[in-house]
Amino acid sequence: MKRIIAFLICIIVFVLPFLVGTTQSNENIIRFHVIANSDKAADQNIKLKVRDEILKEIYPKLKDIKDYNESYEILSENILTIEEIANRVLEENGFDYKSKVYLGSFNFPIKKYGDLIVPPGEYMALRVVLGNGEGKNWWCVMFPPLCFIDITRGKIDPKSEEMLKRALEENSVETFRNNRRNRLELRLKSLEIISNTIKRAKMGLK
Repeated sequence: MKRIIAFLICIIVFVLPFLVGTTQSNENIIRFHVIANSDKAADQNIKLKVRDEILKEIYPKLKDIKDYNESYEILSENILTIEEIANRVLEENGFDYKSKVYLGSFNFPIKKYGDLIVPPGEYMALRVVLGNGEGKNWWCVMFPPLCFIDITRGKIDPKSEEMLKRALEENSVETFRNNRRNRLELRLKSLEIISNTIKRAKMGLK
């Protein structure tokens, strides 16, 4: 009985705290995500045409925006317009399926921009799903406005790179704070569990 209690205490105190806070939450970056209907060549090609038309519409609205919340509001106000653009491109090119546009939090893999690495994790994103959404996807960072630079010049503007760098640094600091707070809360909860376990063990021995 004593060995079991000792083992549980070790797990609670030394192992669980390091499992908390490993999910990266990135609240200063907005990604753009287009998912093709399938991996057929035609579906992949129309995905890129939809992407280009949406960026043409959104670029004038976001190119000078320096604030995350303002960018989010602009995208939120233009959801229906973006969906209409995607559906128009699909129809004009003879496709019988439609698009669906979402603005929400989604998981993304790692991406490299110049000398900067955008870590994997959960990001706010404008997601455009074409048809069944079962094909390969295309994505970029919409705020800071790197998508537009990727398409038009193929390289990162120094100002946008600096904005992305600051956003990543702010996320790293916030993640550290959240991890530290979560670990403290878990340790306090662990002490409560240990105390209750010991009490029950003592009652069982009487």
